[in-house]
Amino acid sequence: MLVGVLVVSSLGLIPGQPRVAFGAEIFVVGVAVWAWPLAIQRRAAGAPDTRRSWIVTRALTHQIATLPLLVAGLSMLAGAGGGLYWLVPGTLLSFAAAILNSWVLLVEIQR
Repeated sequence: MLVGVLVVSSLGLIPGQPRVAFGAEIFVVGVAVWAWPLAIQRRAAGAPDTRRSWIVTRALTHQIATLPLLVAGLSMLAGAGGGLYWLVPGTLLSFAAAILNSWVLLVEIQR
């Protein structure tokens, strides 16, 4: 998720870029950032030793963090609906999800 935010931010630095092109770029990055972890989570859901509550928590955290990127791309393409304003919650929620993931890796796995 953090790489997706970094890529979208870097693409936004291209000067003179048309709105539709930037919207398409945001949407493509958003789809990649949304689909990759989803595929990993689906594979983990099939593991016999994985708790269902863990799967649901991870999936919800991921969805809440990445869907604003998709909405931002679509609204930029449509020329209505908030556009770049959707990148703010997408970025902040991606940071929050990354912090939660790092907390799990650093603290919870040790238990």
